[in-house]
Amino acid sequence: FAILNLLFTALAAGGSVVTAQYLGKGIKEEACKSANQLMLACLLVSGVLTVFSLVTNRWLLSLIFGSVDNDGMDCAVTYFYIVCLSFPFLAIYNAAASLFRAMGNTKTAMLVATLMNILNLAGNALFITGLSLGVTGAGLALLLSRIFSAVVMVILIRNPKMPVYTTNFLTSGFDLSVISKIL
Repeated sequence: FAILNLLFTALAAGGSVVTAQYLGKGIKEEACKSANQLMLACLLVSGVLTVFSLVTNRWLLSLIFGSVDNDGMDCAVTYFYIVCLSFPFLAIYNAAASLFRAMGNTKTAMLVATLMNILNLAGNALFITGLSLGVTGAGLALLLSRIFSAVVMVILIRNPKMPVYTTNFLTSGFDLSVISKIL
């Protein structure tokens, strides 16, 4: 999981560098365009990794952990399946957080990350202890906290009063010249 998080963070960092360069040159339109492309690229990469991880779930876990008893593997498969669904939300959070940092606003990303972690802890308490859902509860708490953080960050990054903001990146289409700079 950490490797995927690093991948999403690296992708987001590359996009924020491109965006910050445009911002530094005073080309707001290009900065916003690169922000849209970053969000779209993160969604695409995370979507592909999600599908791959879902399809190869048990095989990946066997490759990583080797032979594990059936109960342990079943728990790992359940947890990983739910966590895989959170990849796009984590990638979008990382992309938006990186854009906020590129604008010099570290407070927003830190606040949302803090809220995400508090929500994850509260969700663990509710789902694991309160509802006795075990690993399913742990996965659900993580998934819901990542959905929350992605939704909040998308709402915040769409504010046109900010130096860099996104529009509807889902319909903006791919601009390979911008995406190649991000990668």
